[in-house]
Amino acid sequence: MLILSSLPSFQQRCICEVSSPPEHYPIIVYHVEGYSILDAACGLGRCGFFLRTSSYKRPGYLVGIDLFLPNLEFVRNHRVYDDVVQCEVSRLPFKDDSYDTVIASEVLEHLEKERGSECLREFERVSSKKVILLTPQHPGEREGFATSVGFNPYEAHVSKWSLDELRSLGYRVYGAGFRFSHLFGKYQVAVDLVAGFFFYKFPQLAGTFIAVKRLVKRRK
Repeated sequence: MLILSSLPSFQQRCICEVSSPPEHYPIIVYHVEGYSILDAACGLGRCGFFLRTSSYKRPGYLVGIDLFLPNLEFVRNHRVYDDVVQCEVSRLPFKDDSYDTVIASEVLEHLEKERGSECLREFERVSSKKVILLTPQHPGEREGFATSVGFNPYEAHVSKWSLDELRSLGYRVYGAGFRFSHLFGKYQVAVDLVAGFFFYKFPQLAGTFIAVKRLVKRRK
């Protein structure tokens, strides 16, 4: 396990590559609960950046994990997180209930189904309050590709999770964006922003599922 610690205060603006539509992040912030937050497969830190700069709710202790080392070096240099850890999301090196909320933004579609299920069990193990998942309703087919910090083989899409599957696992599922916004060409982002308001309660029409599970754990 490699641990890279950043400064305790967030003093620099994060230079993020925001590949995900921006309407996702206010919904994440709204559902976050507690002091300590784990950002699973944090990538270049776009989710962490939105959490850090939110005027509504900011984490007291924010940790990012990723398997791709260049991503961790990038977010460490820009001081997005209090700590970053290189590890697999299906084998988290943390004790039970280590964090109040675990966020896994656009992670599941990059994993085979069996490994994705292992990840969900791990997220729920290390979280004491909530798990928040984001995954596209119809992830486009793609392989790993070159990012600004190097070729990342883990960017490939290898699975798809349905609304019924997420609900069967005890998650309340909301929607962000519009399932067919790509048909609007250059207006796609604007359509997603407007549609996000209308389809929040109708995820079957949304482009992205936002699944939230409040954990009820027995006291030991």
